[in-house]
Amino acid sequence: MKIIPYIAVFTLLFFSCKLSSQSVIPNKWEPGMTLTMSYGGGMMYYSYKLQISDTGSYFMENVQGAVSYYRLNLSAKDLDSLATYLSANQLDRIEMEMKGPMHDKGSENISLTWAGHY
Repeated sequence: MKIIPYIAVFTLLFFSCKLSSQSVIPNKWEPGMTLTMSYGGGMMYYSYKLQISDTGSYFMENVQGAVSYYRLNLSAKDLDSLATYLSANQLDRIEMEMKGPMHDKGSENISLTWAGHY
């Protein structure tokens, strides 16, 4: 399963990135590195969590109590491609594109951790 293009599209659709002069994200996947994307809260009973790591990856979605869980099998090459993509596009700082008043808004979170970095 080629999940890398889907992650890239998802990230670009929902977030805009501010470019810095030099990315601090490594261009290869390091042991213990974990990418987490999640959404939850708001008036609608909906949440999801995507976690990608070298020890196991999954996508979990809760739609009004109906929970779906998908285990993702990513190779070391897939993880390196993802790290290269994040580094090349300098996704060190990510902000929401939507501005102005929000009603019934849940909270989105995206994080990348490795070797004491966040």
